[in-house]
Amino acid sequence: MASHWESLAPETVLEFAQPYDGYACPLSANAFGVEFLKFEIGDYATGMPVYVSPTEIPELLECTDEDMLRRVRYTFPADFLSFKTIRTM
Repeated sequence: MASHWESLAPETVLEFAQPYDGYACPLSANAFGVEFLKFEIGDYATGMPVYVSPTEIPELLECTDEDMLRRVRYTFPADFLSFKTIRTM
């Protein structure tokens, strides 16, 4: 029998009327080994970065909470709210 996440088709996801509760699939479903190595958020007008993902991944090998492994904590400066446009890279 397939797990719940294995039965989620793109067409089904497009019909969701609200955010999914939690994550739709476990980390073990990453069959292609996709990793996000770098992520940056900044002011589009000036190019000033306000968040750059760490280049070193914290040692979380002992962590068994998959949700904790997927979380990112953002702390933006107060002037972030005045940016007319933000960019991501």
